Amino acid sequence: MQKINSALAQGQNLILTPGIYNLDRTIEVKRPDTVVLGLGFPTLVPSNGGVAMEVADVPGVKLNGLLFDAGALSSPVLLQVGKPNAQKSNPQDPTLVSDVFFRIGGATAGKATVSLVVNSDNDCRQSGYSGHCGELPLRLEKERIGETERIGSSRIHYTELRRAGQKLHNSLCNA
Repeated sequence: MQKINSALAQGQNLILTPGIYNLDRTIEVKRPDTVVLGLGFPTLVPSNGGVAMEVADVPGVKLNGLLFDAGALSSPVLLQVGKPNAQKSNPQDPTLVSDVFFRIGGATAGKATVSLVVNSDNDCRQSGYSGHCGELPLRLEKERIGETERIGSSRIHYTELRRAGQKLHNSLCNA
C-alpha cells in the first residue's frame, strides 16, 4: 500500500487489474485529476477495519470499474469522497464515480457501517449500485428523498445532491 500511496502522491494514476486486493492501509487519492481505473472489476477489501479508499477535497478525480467489498473487521466507510465541509471542488472539473459497486456480506461475512460517503459538492455518479447480503442491488438514484430504510444491519438514507443551491439528482447514502 505504501508504494501505491507514494505513487499517487507523486501524481501518478492507478490501474488495478482483476483480483482481490486485501488492503492493510487506506488508498489515499490526494491530487486533483487523478484517475483510478479498475480493469475487470478488481475487488478492494479493507483487511483491518479501515477505510478502503479516501479521495481528498480535490477536483477532477475519476474512479471507474471498482468493487468495494467489506472485510471481516467492521469498517466505518468503504469509500469516502471529500472531507466533511469540503469546499475545494470545481463544477467545471467534477469528481466522477462511475461503475463503482459496494458489497457487504458478499463472498465473505463482511461488515461496514457505510458504503459510500460523498462530501464533495460537485460530483457525478453513474451506474453505482450497493448490494447487501443477497438483497437486490440498490441503484444510487432513487425518488425517496428524506426516507430511511433498514436492510439487515445497515441503514439506507436517501438525500439530494446539490451544487451551488441547484438540485442535480437524488442519491443514495448507506448510513
